[in-house]
Amino acid sequence: MKVENINFSQYSEEYCNKIGTFKNNSHYKNIYPPHSIHFFEGLVLYSLAKENNIDIFIESGVRLGGSTSIWGRVFNDIEVYSVEKHIHANSKSLWDEHIIKHLAPMYPFINLIEGDGIIEIPKIIENNPSKKIGILIDGPKDNQAINLAKKCLTYDNVSFASVHDLPAGSQPKSFQTLTYPGIDELVKLTNNLNIEHPGFQSYPQGYNLTVFT
Repeated sequence: MKVENINFSQYSEEYCNKIGTFKNNSHYKNIYPPHSIHFFEGLVLYSLAKENNIDIFIESGVRLGGSTSIWGRVFNDIEVYSVEKHIHANSKSLWDEHIIKHLAPMYPFINLIEGDGIIEIPKIIENNPSKKIGILIDGPKDNQAINLAKKCLTYDNVSFASVHDLPAGSQPKSFQTLTYPGIDELVKLTNNLNIEHPGFQSYPQGYNLTVFT
């Protein structure tokens, strides 16, 4: 099934209920971390995971752990791997303080890996040949992310590979939230959560999620 043909409303209530709230219930200063994936972008990935009945979800690029905390709430019935390379000057200190000290105890089933997603993601895929896998790449960025996503799709057990923050319209043959005709309806499906995203007022349609299938 094409991503744009998925009935996202079928999964939205369950998704939102699993997330609950981040107010006074977060690993990061009791709020949802800024610059993180938008909740409706997460709904797209949750819907894809359900449609494909995946066994493993992998993300590369943790940073402040916003998306990681979403997966910790909605994917507690499958394996989750979160990979972080520490490309920013203060990434290691943020990882130690917010991810290891606070996020890890909240979601102990998440496999946290310090490493390069270009190397670590193929390893995880190859080590689990009989399991269906979904992927989010939020680091590396740009062409490296596109190349990694396309490499992942060469494996028979990868159901989808997505990339965050690509320019709208840059991948015309793939699903992108910013060019999706139903973007307004998609955003409304997570209305009860959107207000908790620090970037929602400035970027009400998100940062663009691209899905390769």
